[in-house]
Amino acid sequence: RPRSLVTLLGLDGKHLVFRFSSAGGFGLGWIRADGAGDTQHLLESKNPNDRMEAVRWLGDISRTVQACQLRSCASPQFHAEPLRELLQRAVRDKNVAVGDLAFQHLATLDFHKKENAGYCEEIVPALRLVERYPFGGKHWIGGPLNGASTCVGPAHT
Repeated sequence: RPRSLVTLLGLDGKHLVFRFSSAGGFGLGWIRADGAGDTQHLLESKNPNDRMEAVRWLGDISRTVQACQLRSCASPQFHAEPLRELLQRAVRDKNVAVGDLAFQHLATLDFHKKENAGYCEEIVPALRLVERYPFGGKHWIGGPLNGASTCVGPAHT
């Protein structure tokens, strides 16, 4: 069992997903919303599908945080730092696909800030590379390795 729950949130209506601290650092776990069953530690699972699912959920949470970084939210539910810590851990996952997806979510989270208004970035998870360029400008990387492109339009200044 985790020693302390830090953040608790419901994602799919069937489970509660939470960030916890343990002897090994921070982790991501889930339990059934009805309380039945044991707590599962998703980022520490031996099953790469569990770890991939955890990173997908972190990506969903990341999109909420990104919106709050660009404009004020009435009551932001999530904070960037704990999310960033979990994604950084997942980037180092021994499964390349899990690590690549975590890198993409982390790069996008770090980019979506007001100071990047008027810029875009291309993310190449396989190379752990991010290239920033002016909004409407030429994409510098492209090709089959490009994982994602994202922009913060000039309207956010």
